[in-house]
Amino acid sequence: MKLPSTPSSLQVVRLEVQRRAMDAGMAESDADMLVAAAHEAVTNAIEHGNRGDASLQVTVDISVDRGRIAVRVTDEGEGFPPMDGQEDRISERGRGLRLMRALVDEVRIEQGRGEITLIKGIRAS
Repeated sequence: MKLPSTPSSLQVVRLEVQRRAMDAGMAESDADMLVAAAHEAVTNAIEHGNRGDASLQVTVDISVDRGRIAVRVTDEGEGFPPMDGQEDRISERGRGLRLMRALVDEVRIEQGRGEITLIKGIRAS
């Protein structure tokens, strides 16, 4: 889904990720963690990637495959700077990646692109 870089897009993403996770049979607590991670990823795409420019879009793709859900978030910004494993220590605001990593099983960052994929296994309740 393509969404404008506005705060109202966050609720749309939260509801859709929750719906898809529950439809796939994910335990509610795991679905809540995936929703929180997706919310953080989209917030970062809006604020940092697209710099709050409502004319730019955030694309969110949700797929269910092989017992896991992947949420790919792409913005129209310049992309992620090169990472050296120290990205969460840069500033007080740089805690989003650490949070996402704590909430999902895997975080994939496309270097040089504004794209992050969150992956969480489906464990039934």
